[in-house]
Amino acid sequence: MKRSFVAMSALIFVGACATEQAPTRAKNYADVVVERVRQAQAETRFMLRLNPSACECPPFEVKLGETWQRAEVLAADAEEPVVAALDTLMTARVEGRDRRVFAIEGRIEDTVFRCGRGGLYVSLVPTALVTAPTGSTTP
Repeated sequence: MKRSFVAMSALIFVGACATEQAPTRAKNYADVVVERVRQAQAETRFMLRLNPSACECPPFEVKLGETWQRAEVLAADAEEPVVAALDTLMTARVEGRDRRVFAIEGRIEDTVFRCGRGGLYVSLVPTALVTAPTGSTTP
């Protein structure tokens, strides 16, 4: 009887440990960005704006969900209409006009990169300009 009590006590102790949930790791910013990129994989239309940084990070931001994320624009040909429109956007910003927002069709690459001072950015491959620049936006 004593042995069965000890064996049952051991089983209860082991069972109690097995049902305990492991602590969950809090998401860091990189995890959040990776999740946004994963969700954006199904999208084909994005909002893009120029917002130059003080470091070597790309000058554009793409809206992923409700958040603007720093982004590089990858284009195969500098003659593409999308690239020409972005050049216009950059020139307008340099000349002191309002920040402009483009609606662009394309895809988000599945990799998140670090730039300059450790900021995170994504890559957008544009396929078409949906709208010309719109009015100013707030950061």
